[in-house]
This record gives sequence, C-alpha cells and structure tokens, in this order.
Amino acid sequence: MPSVIPSYEYPEASQVDTTDRDARLQYFFDVAIYYGTLDHRVFEVVRESCIERVCSDFERMGEYFVNDARFHYTLESAIWARFFCHLGEEAPEFPWTLDHFPRRARNVPDIYREWRIDNELVVMYWGPHTLPRSEDGN
Repeated sequence: MPSVIPSYEYPEASQVDTTDRDARLQYFFDVAIYYGTLDHRVFEVVRESCIERVCSDFERMGEYFVNDARFHYTLESAIWARFFCHLGEEAPEFPWTLDHFPRRARNVPDIYREWRIDNELVVMYWGPHTLPRSEDGN
C-alpha cells in the first residue's frame, strides 16, 4: 500500500470542544481531508453499519439503558476505526477517551432508542411519563 500524502497540517484534537457533537464530526472530516480520504457516501455507509453493530452489541450485552457518553464514545470510535482502517498502520488513532464525552443525566441516546424500537425491543424511559388515561379519567 502506498504511503498517504497528507494535504496540509494535521488537525489539532485538543482544540475541539468535545462536548459538541458537531465539532467532533467536523474534526473527523478535517482528519479525513488531511489523509485525502473524505467521501461522504462512504462515511454514511460506515456510519449506518457501525450504528447497527454498536446497537446490536449493546443489546447482546443486555444493555437496555446506555448513557449518552458511553454510547457516542463507542459509536464514534467504531466509525473512526472502520473509516480509516484502509490506511493500515498509518491510520490515525481515535483522539479522545470516554472522559471527553459529555454525560447527560438519565438520557438514552436517540439512535439507540430508535434502533430498539425498530427492532421491537424493550425501551427504557427516564423522567416524567405521561401514561394514557382511560376515558373515565382513571
């Protein structure tokens, strides 16, 4: 495999606001541009494949509830590894740890919740619930 010829200076991960999902995504794209591998169609295919794999893995582990930080760390690191795997030994390492991802109290990520609903699995909800009431108010 030929060496990768970077297109400009490597993006600095420490400058990214890791609490902002869009900023993390932009950093991913900046790194892909650096390696000359940015292809949005490939990214979408990899993303969808990783969503399926990560959600399936959490389900197999019996995880009905996964906090936002753990889910997005797992998903984004899987996307990163899969998207850059063709670079072999030159592939960049995922730049963040779980500690860089924001923890939102009692929040099941939308992606995982929707995947569970689509697969007719139990979905955990936290917080105030509105239960359907019978017509007589009970």
